[in-house]
Amino acid sequence: MKKNVGGQDRTVRIALGLLSVVMMMVILFFAETFGGPIQVTLVATGLLLLSFVLLGTAGAEKCLINQALGRNTYDNHAGEERP
Repeated sequence: MKKNVGGQDRTVRIALGLLSVVMMMVILFFAETFGGPIQVTLVATGLLLLSFVLLGTAGAEKCLINQALGRNTYDNHAGEERP
């Protein structure tokens, strides 16, 4: 698969991935305030999975959804690969 995530798209994915990690940590820290242990665990797990997807696609610069939609935000500067 070709790289199709770059520029502002990649920056937003990194920011949202880090934000979801912070939100997960806050929810786990204040677990008693947010409800029972099952609800807290489900929300924290969902946020952790979301962060893995966002940070993973930003790091690999590849996204299956972008590919399916025919969207490409990766700019390879005259065909050169970035490190």
